[in-house]
Amino acid sequence: VSGMNSAEKTMCDAMLNGVQYLKGIQQSMGGKCHCADVESHGQRLNALGQKHGLPFQAAGYGSLMNVHFVAGEIRSHHDLAGRNLTALDLFHLEMIAAGIYITRRGYMALSLAVSEDDHDCFVAEADKFLSDYGELI
Repeated sequence: VSGMNSAEKTMCDAMLNGVQYLKGIQQSMGGKCHCADVESHGQRLNALGQKHGLPFQAAGYGSLMNVHFVAGEIRSHHDLAGRNLTALDLFHLEMIAAGIYITRRGYMALSLAVSEDDHDCFVAEADKFLSDYGELI
């Protein structure tokens, strides 16, 4: 991919391999694994950004997902240039305080054991964060 350094290319390749792996698992389970539910998880998170009128969105595929504090459609890493890293740092710490563990850069760990209740909890905590800190973002 043009414009990417070797580390970014490696990460991109790893994510694509992960997507193919997830598709295989989902097919082997007759399409009935929690992975299928995480698409709606991303959509629910994106709806929060719209609800609060804030540059908050999730991008990715399935549970290979990152939270970003940036306005506009994310089509490539170039679209993340204006992201709010301070808001992301604060979000990361607030999620840890709520018992939700994501990486500092907003990446959500791949897990087949994530339940609908886990998704509901994450969305509720993200909603609370945006309500509490929205004026700072």
